[in-house]
Amino acid sequence: EIHTMLRYLAHDTLEEHGLAAFDAFISTFGAPKTDWELSPTGTTWRQKTRMAGFDNMPELQSLWRAAADVQTAETLNLPTPDCEMHIVEAKPTQLQQELMQELSDRADAVQAGGVDSHIDNNLLITSDCRKVGLDPRLVDPTLEDNPNTKLNQCVDNVFNIWTETAEKRSTQLIFCDLGVPHKNQQQKADVSEMTNQDVIQDADDDVSISELFSLEEELPFCVYDDIKEKLVARGVPAEEIAFIHEAKTETQKSALFEKVRNGDVRVLIGSTPKMGTGTNVQDKLIALHDLDIPWRPADLEQRRGRMVRQGNENDKVHLFRYVTTGTFDAVSYQTLEAKQKFIGQVMTNQAVGRSCEDIDQSALSYAQIKASLHRRYQI
Repeated sequence: EIHTMLRYLAHDTLEEHGLAAFDAFISTFGAPKTDWELSPTGTTWRQKTRMAGFDNMPELQSLWRAAADVQTAETLNLPTPDCEMHIVEAKPTQLQQELMQELSDRADAVQAGGVDSHIDNNLLITSDCRKVGLDPRLVDPTLEDNPNTKLNQCVDNVFNIWTETAEKRSTQLIFCDLGVPHKNQQQKADVSEMTNQDVIQDADDDVSISELFSLEEELPFCVYDDIKEKLVARGVPAEEIAFIHEAKTETQKSALFEKVRNGDVRVLIGSTPKMGTGTNVQDKLIALHDLDIPWRPADLEQRRGRMVRQGNENDKVHLFRYVTTGTFDAVSYQTLEAKQKFIGQVMTNQAVGRSCEDIDQSALSYAQIKASLHRRYQI
């Protein structure tokens, strides 16, 4: 992406330094590395070679700075509330462990080459891994609910905060890109057809469904409905819970946001694409819950930015990130960590060394979460 932008904004400079060709650019600044990482099943380790760092960072930064002026929240020192992060770990249930083992066996079969890619592949396995980590009912809606899943831990926290902040009518956001409210059957059929015919045949280890066509994936089991039903059963008025998907037009969305800002709607549930950039409901936000994990650091930061921003009446807010140990959650945060390393160091105004290896403050939380998921793994 840096090379693409420089070709657009500073092509003459690249030509002057003999860096217009991508291969020349990578050989100058790239640092490929082979290392151990978690497999897509989250249960085994494998060696993988990828672009794990950058060399000649001052020169790369100089090239980038000649074409870009980057300002971050840290450099601007904006008046935002203090944010306390809570990493909520859910131990995998017996069923989740069994499902992860099945996924591991599927991955072995795909790796051995004995499975038609139209029937099963790493893309489908990765998708199922994400579902199992959130709630097994995303894989099979007929399975029994388990009170120990991270979904149910999220419900507990949302209800407790709703109760504790009743006088101030503080509000909360829940982000989840899986198990969203269903569209009509034809749209679901269209997505299924696209998945089977166009996407799967080109799938490989490094591609996710969310990166290919959407961060949202419609499934028979609706996470949003499940959360709402449980909160209502505990005494939360149904009218105080809303889905971002209910706002079909900009007018409806503006009206919904106004209700959240006023504290009339105190729990708003949505996906990253629909409730990320442009969602300004920070006034009474006291807590934000990341129930699942997006694929880009920018998406995770956009979620956080809905609450940690100017105009929030609270001096301190709480960010909850939910993980299920021994599942694909660790791989997801591993991916975010690697991406955040690069982005944080290239974009920063601070001086850097010759090589890009350190993890910035944002990435540290990703690394801590990843470590908390796999204490039992030893290399």
